[in-house]
Amino acid sequence: MPKWGAVVVSIVTAFLVVQPAFRDPPRDSYPLSNYPMFAQPLEATNSADAVIGLTAAGERRTLSPRRIAETDEVIQAVGYVYNELAAGRADQLCSDVARRVADDGPSHVVAIQVITERQDAVAYFQGVRDPEVTLHASCEVVR
Repeated sequence: MPKWGAVVVSIVTAFLVVQPAFRDPPRDSYPLSNYPMFAQPLEATNSADAVIGLTAAGERRTLSPRRIAETDEVIQAVGYVYNELAAGRADQLCSDVARRVADDGPSHVVAIQVITERQDAVAYFQGVRDPEVTLHASCEVVR
């Protein structure tokens, strides 16, 4: 290969290596990447939707995926709660869970709450452990 051919190949290769950095909007692709997972600002807050049980004394009780969504899979139960809230069916979700808790027999749970908890990760590690709680629905467990 002539000397000028090696120069052309080197220039084209260098261009291909740096080209992803100049895409607008940035796009990640194989084999070249602009590493977007490191180029975007991170959120300091995290939110989680949940269905919890309450005792007569007001203590929180974690409910099983079976009671929440009639499944043994935690991820499916999380997705079910998310989808029900997104569809605006928090009250229906609450009453369905309350019915399942009542049907399962003796339990200290007397009420159900459908909530979203939002926690600031930085504040959490500075000692602020109480998340911001949004109550979507609340209902009694009728036995």
